[in-house]
Amino acid sequence: ATLRRGREGAARRRTAWLGAMVRARALQYHVAGWEDCKYFKRALKHARFVADALASSNDPIQLEVRPEALASRDEYFAWLDTHRKTIKAPAKHKTSPAVWTDSEWIGGLEALVAAIERDTDGRIWESGKLPRNRGRAIVGVVMLVVSIALALGLILSDAPPASRLAVALPVTIGVMTPGQLVVGC
Repeated sequence: ATLRRGREGAARRRTAWLGAMVRARALQYHVAGWEDCKYFKRALKHARFVADALASSNDPIQLEVRPEALASRDEYFAWLDTHRKTIKAPAKHKTSPAVWTDSEWIGGLEALVAAIERDTDGRIWESGKLPRNRGRAIVGVVMLVVSIALALGLILSDAPPASRLAVALPVTIGVMTPGQLVVGC
């Protein structure tokens, strides 16, 4: 019985070690853009934030960021045209940043955020700015509260019932539509 438990323990340790080796991986993202581009700066900031967070937590996933910062917008686009085939960038990509790994084309800033989330087992990383989805939710809730307040004000007013309803619906739509346009941006 002791011998069997010893073998089982060794097998469990080997399995745990192999599992850690499978999970441990080094990710490398190349990020190119011109130095004054705000999206290039955000992409670098986000990738470096995740790399630092992974390194400081002794996570088995490690991330390395390789920036390619060019001095001007014109210099970046000339660089992009020259390296498009090498980095596997599609002809339709005409923005900064350009993000890729050694094996695949990623895209721009939003694609980088999605790729990092995918490659770190679905973890969502917030690098300081209000996340887009939470910002959308806040704007949506504010617009809903404003439209309800306006509609209630009209309904509770002294106006005749038919005109209250006739005005409340367009006001609600008039408030919600710009709110949804802001949320959709």
